[in-house]
Amino acid sequence: MMKKFDEENIEILVDVLEEIDIYKETIERSILKFEKESNNEIVDELFRAYHSIKGIVGFANLDSIATIASFTEKILKTLKDKNENIENKDEIVSLLLDSIDLLKEIEMKINEALSSKGDKKEISIDIVDIGEEEFKKRVLDIIGEKEEKSELVFDNLNYEYEDKIISQSFEKYTYEFGDNLKIAEESLLNLENKFSEEEINVLMRAFHSIKGGAGLLLILQTNENTKKIFKLIEKVAHSLEDLVQVAEYENDSKDFDSFYKGIDILKGIYRSLSSKEKTIKINNDYLEKVNRVSKEENKKQNEDKQEEDKQEEKDKKKIAKIKTLKNFNNQFIEYLKKNVIEKEEYNVGKSKRISKGLRGSLKNLKFNEKLDFINDIINSIENEEMQEIKDKLEELKKWDFEVEKPLKNKSQNEEAEKKNINIKSNGKGDNETTLKKVATNRSIRLSKDKVDKMVNLVSELLTLKNQQANLTKDVSGYKEISGKMKKVYGNFERLTLEFQNIVMSMRMVGIENLFNRYRRTVRDSAKALGKEVELIIEGGETAIDEDIMELLSDPLTHMVRNSVDHGLGMPEEREENGKTRTGHVTLRAYNKGGFIFIEVEDDGRGLNHNKILQKAGEKELINDIDIEKLTPEDIYQFIFLPGFSTSEKVTNLSGRGVGMDVVKTNITSLGGRIIINSKEGEGTKFILKIPLSLSIIKGLMVKLDKGKYILPLENIRENIKLKKSNIRRYKNSYLAVIRDEPIPLIDIKFLTGKSLGEIINKEYFYDLIPIVVLDIDGENYGIVADGFIEENEYMVKPIPDFLKGNNLFSGTTILGDGSLVLILNPTTTVTLKE
Repeated sequence: MMKKFDEENIEILVDVLEEIDIYKETIERSILKFEKESNNEIVDELFRAYHSIKGIVGFANLDSIATIASFTEKILKTLKDKNENIENKDEIVSLLLDSIDLLKEIEMKINEALSSKGDKKEISIDIVDIGEEEFKKRVLDIIGEKEEKSELVFDNLNYEYEDKIISQSFEKYTYEFGDNLKIAEESLLNLENKFSEEEINVLMRAFHSIKGGAGLLLILQTNENTKKIFKLIEKVAHSLEDLVQVAEYENDSKDFDSFYKGIDILKGIYRSLSSKEKTIKINNDYLEKVNRVSKEENKKQNEDKQEEDKQEEKDKKKIAKIKTLKNFNNQFIEYLKKNVIEKEEYNVGKSKRISKGLRGSLKNLKFNEKLDFINDIINSIENEEMQEIKDKLEELKKWDFEVEKPLKNKSQNEEAEKKNINIKSNGKGDNETTLKKVATNRSIRLSKDKVDKMVNLVSELLTLKNQQANLTKDVSGYKEISGKMKKVYGNFERLTLEFQNIVMSMRMVGIENLFNRYRRTVRDSAKALGKEVELIIEGGETAIDEDIMELLSDPLTHMVRNSVDHGLGMPEEREENGKTRTGHVTLRAYNKGGFIFIEVEDDGRGLNHNKILQKAGEKELINDIDIEKLTPEDIYQFIFLPGFSTSEKVTNLSGRGVGMDVVKTNITSLGGRIIINSKEGEGTKFILKIPLSLSIIKGLMVKLDKGKYILPLENIRENIKLKKSNIRRYKNSYLAVIRDEPIPLIDIKFLTGKSLGEIINKEYFYDLIPIVVLDIDGENYGIVADGFIEENEYMVKPIPDFLKGNNLFSGTTILGDGSLVLILNPTTTVTLKE
């Protein structure tokens, strides 16, 4: 992080460095002596040196050196307290030497900046967060202390309100709080890529709305502890407004990390409000830092404001002089037109008297060329040169005083700024694109609980519809009643379908709501790894069920982090391979059939087959496998195994071998599948194939032995009744030959308890075997059924926990007669047969 020094502080900096040099030699000599012989005299000598350095650097505001010196003092104090009984001497000596190395590194950076300063009156030096935080942790580990964290704790909170108006206000604010945080984070990410006044305004409006809403709820609160939470929201939001104003003032921002830390605090409070937690813990370090920075920046702004006020006063005087000049000019034009040209009055004395004010103003404002021009006109009057006078008059009419234009524009800009300030303070604006406001007369806000309740009602209606269908069949022998029942059933079915479509559409949201979350993930991951990464979003308008979207959140987080960490190389590595320094991660979504496809693609290294196989060999996963027969798709499947990782080291982002295992488990539980396309040196693409909805499916109910099961229509290519003669045996498998195409049949003994051979050899009507042909990612498989029952829409209910183990079933449904039927997951069914 950069630290700025102005002209005055640069002089102090030079003096401080000279002082540090003196103590630095003493310290190195004393550490080497201490390594050979431990005594309190040497420790005291070191303590005095570091204490002196800590005091000196305070004059130059060198916080990094102050931190290093302060925590080295802690080590030395511990050494003295132990009275020379030191157990981990080598580790302490190493740490003391590291403290000197850090001081040298800071000193080197300062000297480099000073030597390249030139005529600049201000310099910026990268001497913050260069290792002092890691040094602190090591010191605390050695002396056995825990780092004290400034923490605010709020307990005994109460968000339950008897007053309906207050309760509704709280719910509305919580909802808007979350929306404004999303807007703020998205705007901040845009701002970090490209600074713009528009994004500054959006950011300010978001923070101002958060603060304003908290202020209103603060007035309505009766619980004193809860009041403190809303005061905290006000304080954090206000500090972020200060940061925005600093960024706006400088037309740039160097402290995006503080923005993100502030937003993270507000996110933590938002989550607590949403779940109505009784206790909230907040790290106070951010507020202390921001308040300190804000005070410094406000002081600088006030000084600059005073300078601006002085300049503004000068500008106002100049504007007044120009207005006077324009009046004199207009008078002279009028005189030339009416007296000289119309009356042919060539009175030199009068002309000089009329133009005296004009000439004086031009001289005062140093418009020398224009002054010469007026004198030329007077000479033309004296010489009675009428045509010359007419030509000069036309030119005189076109005169524009250039100094007035920028002043006028500045006034307009100031007025616009005032309007912007009003916009911010009122929380209003016209930017519909960024704020994404919906006209209040066309929409209402509906809680998710109510939508879920409506979905459940749709489920009940579908069950009733199926019951009515059964009743209609039961009375088919009574023509008069049957006709009426069919008519009622037809209307009921139509209304149920319409209601179902409306309710289900209420649960559909644009997937950009999910994709935009990963802009921050990519930004933070890239920064932590020292990489340059750009996130590209395509197909953000693709609609997805909100429940599915939330279930995809964690898997996609793992995949995006893996792309940044494993997929993309360092900027230097990419340049060596002929690529741009900036790597790209693309999130893409589109609909196809009854599925939504989500792609996570990077233009990085690609998957290394040999490295995957080597790791698989180390874990004894390929002992009984013929490697030569493995396809790339087979090799890629290893990365989804628990504990499998090709990373050489474990980081905060990846390397533990749990991420992709979780991804596959979650995607499979949704009835989805992961496809991998990768080319070494070019990049990797993960394709997720997910059902559009988990609530309702169109399916075919089939009879398998004595049970009924439902298969999703999206995975069914066709239903066919095939002669037994078209079933062929090949080794231990069976193939169904359909229109000369051999299709492998799935052994479903795990469902029926009977082998595939037993099922095929059963007796069937007319010797025709019912077969359901499944299409699983372009591959065809057949299931032998006892019969096809019906094709219909079914409401999906969750399955009991004891059936979730192998993901064979994706849900259950309730039939019209009240019985439960299991919904098969075709992809898992194929996997289990293998």
